Amino acid sequence: MGEEARQDIVDTGAVRRAAAVVLALACAAPLAAQDDAARQSPNPYQEEIAFEIGRPLAVNVEVEDVRWVAVRVAPPEGEQPAPGVDGTVVVDLSFDNRSRRGVDLVVALLLEDEGGAPLQRLNCPEVHLGGGKAREFRHSFTAPGDVLLAARRVYLVFEVQ
Repeated sequence: MGEEARQDIVDTGAVRRAAAVVLALACAAPLAAQDDAARQSPNPYQEEIAFEIGRPLAVNVEVEDVRWVAVRVAPPEGEQPAPGVDGTVVVDLSFDNRSRRGVDLVVALLLEDEGGAPLQRLNCPEVHLGGGKAREFRHSFTAPGDVLLAARRVYLVFEVQ
């Protein structure tokens, strides 16, 4: 095989590798963009997820153009749950209404133990979220320290009205 034929083979291989790289990048770009996209859910949204008191949870689900961004259940700053003692727990909710219409939101959280047995239900008051608005809401509840210490899962319920 002559030098010219070898160069053609090398050039063809280089072109194929370059095409493969371009194709891989073209396919990866939409996947990277989807990482930021919210999961779509019918109304009402319901899901059970792992939970740790005080740790923010990225919910990242969208129901009827309203995205539930995050939730956090924690004792007030500087306080810790104690066995046998009722204490305050704060529920922070973060939403983004991507529609033009105002909506009312209903949220409930069911704290569960490791096996999924219910411990405490936290029914948040209904709130209004204006069209095109992102907003955070904070609600306070009283809960037994034993419940807060035992909670390992949370069942989330979210309804857009």
